[in-house]
Amino acid sequence: MFFFSKIDDFHDYGNEQNIDKALYSHVERWQKGQKITVFLSHKHSELKFVNFLIGFLEKKYNVSVYIDSNDDDMPLQTCGETAARIKRKIRNCRKFIFMATEESIRSCWCNWEIGQGDARKYRKNFAIFPILINNSNYLGNEFLQIYPYILPPNGEKCNGDYRVFCPQTQKEISLYEWFKA
Repeated sequence: MFFFSKIDDFHDYGNEQNIDKALYSHVERWQKGQKITVFLSHKHSELKFVNFLIGFLEKKYNVSVYIDSNDDDMPLQTCGETAARIKRKIRNCRKFIFMATEESIRSCWCNWEIGQGDARKYRKNFAIFPILINNSNYLGNEFLQIYPYILPPNGEKCNGDYRVFCPQTQKEISLYEWFKA
């Protein structure tokens, strides 16, 4: 069973009107390698929500989030080169987060990226971030239950920060500490 965050929790961190400029600046900072890098797996049709999450992660945790959907070097049409570039980006980013929404868990590309993240980042540098959009019912996939996942704040636990819970060890740490580890 997942505890989820609502996309509304992140609205203050992004602005749908300046998404192109905001996403470009994220890619530009990632390429300079100045911060901890995070590969964010997401569904392309949810870009306006992805912007909120990127803003939240970058402003609150001072990380640089890479998303493939705004990488100028990606082929215009998906192809084998797209997959090869994504594999390299996942390998080169320090952390992998899957923005798990009802749409993204049904995406073939997102599920493929999860497999790549699993092979290269599991367990210490891999997390699922379950997010509800439009008050949908978050069902998830059974296989997602084996991965560490990000929990919303819960009172004093982890100083009121978001937390990363590992099902295998039954331990959790603050999201801030997870990024630094």
